[in-house]
Amino acid sequence: MLILILYLAIVVVGEFLVVVVRLVKSSGSSVLDKKALALVQRAEPLPPPPPEVPGAQNPLSQQINYNR
Repeated sequence: MLILILYLAIVVVGEFLVVVVRLVKSSGSSVLDKKALALVQRAEPLPPPPPEVPGAQNPLSQQINYNR
């Protein structure tokens, strides 16, 4: 099984609109990295964080795992 992991930093404003998304750590696959960056833009506006996450941080840091 192949497992690729990448990290994104995401800055949101207002109603969870993405103003910056950048790759913090590459998965080693430029295709997967580009797809992950595009995924965040397509998901906009992002949903608010769940209530159990008090004081959500900005920028957000998100790990993305890809298993194949």
